[in-house]
Amino acid sequence: MLIKDREPSQELMMLRGLKPRLHFNNEEKNYLDYKEKGFQGELAFDKLTEPLREKMVFLNDVTLKQNNNEYQIDSMAIASNKLHTFEVKNYEGDYIVKDNKWFSPNNNIVKNPLLQVQRTDALLTQLLREKGFRHTVESHLIFINPEFHLYDIPSGLPIVYPAQLNRFIEMLNTEPVKITPSDMKLAQSLLSLHINESTYSNLPNYDYHTLQKGIACPGCLKFYSPPIYTSFYCESCQLQESTEQAVLRSMEEFQLLFPSEKLTTNRLFDWCGVFKDKRTIRKVLQGNCQQQGHGVSSYFFR
Repeated sequence: MLIKDREPSQELMMLRGLKPRLHFNNEEKNYLDYKEKGFQGELAFDKLTEPLREKMVFLNDVTLKQNNNEYQIDSMAIASNKLHTFEVKNYEGDYIVKDNKWFSPNNNIVKNPLLQVQRTDALLTQLLREKGFRHTVESHLIFINPEFHLYDIPSGLPIVYPAQLNRFIEMLNTEPVKITPSDMKLAQSLLSLHINESTYSNLPNYDYHTLQKGIACPGCLKFYSPPIYTSFYCESCQLQESTEQAVLRSMEEFQLLFPSEKLTTNRLFDWCGVFKDKRTIRKVLQGNCQQQGHGVSSYFFR
């Protein structure tokens, strides 16, 4: 049973929206690549665990807070009074551990993910006890990328390597477990405690006037030329998208990046930056949003 699916985080969606409109330095590019790669790894893990959903309750991408300590869990599975947590890493290349320090393939020190797993385990166990649940917590560090290898690591750690993943999933699938009323109660409790968006983010500085205007192709992030009749056609990747869908997508992007700004015909027309007049913008807004007020002071909301 899946009661919380995985979606791109608000931070990742904002980075995607900013990428074609703002010059990213190397650090910002690397961070976006890191977030995208992490998300793709989590989606790959979700695919692997689909057979387990018949006998376990799954919650994906849950952010919790315990004693003012915020922590995020990539995936949780609950059955027979046991809660499994999965921290998924999409690392690639040869990593080495020396003196409890982790080194990436280019010899940079990276955060020890085992410490993250241990911290989550401790905070989650404390939360469960405070809420009156007696479930045991079993944590796993999942390396999803087949091109990953880790050297000089002690045995007996809660690590699942790429070559072990299928056997690990099969082992969980053969366990004689079922979803109990207590498991469902815990799952619903954790879902209610989920923080919709983390207070921590690493976005570049931006403001409306410095961002490039236009509608970026969702396939390659190149800006569209003016539409042909009722569709946009990307000259770079040949993707085709209806004018209405492109405007709605741009509208959602604008509201995500500027949540305190009112959505007006003039503002969205300027943001899209590719239409000769405002008729198309007005038609899409009136057909998909509710209007507040009239005349120059009017604005739209969904």
